[in-house]
Amino acid sequence: MGFQSDKKYSIYSMLIGCCASFLCLVFIFIISVKNLQEQLEIKANKIIAKVDDVSKERELVLTLLNASDDKICNDSILLNMRRALFDARYIKDIGFFEGNYLVCTTGAGYLKEPLLDFDPDFKLSDGTSVRYVQHLKLQLFDSKYIQAVLVRKKNYNVVLAANIFDESAISGEDWELVYIKDKSYFHLAGNIGVYNTIKQGQITELEHFMTCSDSIKNYCTAIIMPWEKYISENKIFILFSVVLITLIGIIVSLGLNYYFMSKRKVEYRTVNGIKNNNFIFQYQPIVELNSGNIVGCEVLTRFKDHYGWLYPDEFIKTLQDKNITWEFTEYMFRKVIHDFQLFQNIPENFKLSFNIFPSDIETGKITKLIDSIKINELNFKVCLEITENEYLDSNSAHLYLQQLVQAGFIMSIDDFGTGYSNLKNLSTLDFHQLKIDRSFVQDIETQGLKASMIPNIMSLVEKFNYTCVAEGIETKAQEDILKTAGVKYGQGWRYAKAMPFEEFKDYINKQS
Repeated sequence: MGFQSDKKYSIYSMLIGCCASFLCLVFIFIISVKNLQEQLEIKANKIIAKVDDVSKERELVLTLLNASDDKICNDSILLNMRRALFDARYIKDIGFFEGNYLVCTTGAGYLKEPLLDFDPDFKLSDGTSVRYVQHLKLQLFDSKYIQAVLVRKKNYNVVLAANIFDESAISGEDWELVYIKDKSYFHLAGNIGVYNTIKQGQITELEHFMTCSDSIKNYCTAIIMPWEKYISENKIFILFSVVLITLIGIIVSLGLNYYFMSKRKVEYRTVNGIKNNNFIFQYQPIVELNSGNIVGCEVLTRFKDHYGWLYPDEFIKTLQDKNITWEFTEYMFRKVIHDFQLFQNIPENFKLSFNIFPSDIETGKITKLIDSIKINELNFKVCLEITENEYLDSNSAHLYLQQLVQAGFIMSIDDFGTGYSNLKNLSTLDFHQLKIDRSFVQDIETQGLKASMIPNIMSLVEKFNYTCVAEGIETKAQEDILKTAGVKYGQGWRYAKAMPFEEFKDYINKQS
């Protein structure tokens, strides 16, 4: 666990935070694309709507003027032309042709010199000719030129200024109005080349929109807005989005780091350890000192999950603080007893020792083992090791321990002499075994104070007819002194470390 684990999960949190920011960025991008497309669609549809209105007005004016089938321009024709121009919204001028020559207009009246008609760019199905003129000189104003679309039908033509589309709603974008005929297109208004640029794939799908008129065939508009321009026009939105995305990434990263930290806490991991099978049970042999024969083992608990290892004094304290000691004890017995029942090569009178929480004795929960474990049906003995504390002083605790003894469980005092000790319990409670703590054994070679107490402990063992087991034997010198003192059984690294069940089975098979 430690620093490396914390660093690893901090990196995870940062990466996930970056992913969250990226997803938000994608979401904002999708919204921006949708917004851009909607804007372009609205503006393109406005152009098409204007085309429909202009076309209707143009068709109406030319149809009415041609209804009289006049051949020569006169005052009556000029009057009718001027009345039509006055009522029109989009037409800038109207002219009358005699043959192929323009002879009079609403603006200039009778022309001194008739003008030869232009060749059309294209003709509509009804014979109407259309031509785009980039610099058209108006007859009324010698110095004024406009971009115009000239539409002629029979003897009359109308002048449509191309700037009628340049409203504030569409003037900010690059757009073009075209007429499409036989796979060719003809410019009518807007910026020349926009339609061709899109057709050649020079603009991405996200940056343009194209549509055609439903009511008047072949009139289409193309409109583009590069991302640079969109971003420039939406600076506040983009800036706000960047700040928001950054904050989301930071919040997600910090939140996940806090979540990982809380999950890495000993409390959280321990509480979830039972259901996740994170508790690992290992077995340290107990041997007879004189012969070296294995007579039993102590079940030792370890803990490991994907965050790493927990030390016993860490998870044991949590089990006690969270009042889930019994849930753990039940899980331990269920798992260990099941494994040993399947092991056929167990030595005769083998003793399987478990450490028990005193609090479970005081509450009486420990007596549930009487029903859950059928002692008489097992091919090994079950020993309950209990560390002395004030819980054992109560009458109810004495009663529960007596019930366990009567059921066939072996009772052992663990870590004798290291903490709370009440010598009265040695005489009143039906213990079978006493374990000398490793701290006494470690003191032997240095002839410390605790080592000097071993003879006194052995006197108690003889007085109450207990079996005695010494813990933590590591050297032959310690073993020899303990044997001289009368200790018959021991456990420690001199014989074997605690090991997993499969390894422990192999160890027993080799010994036998």
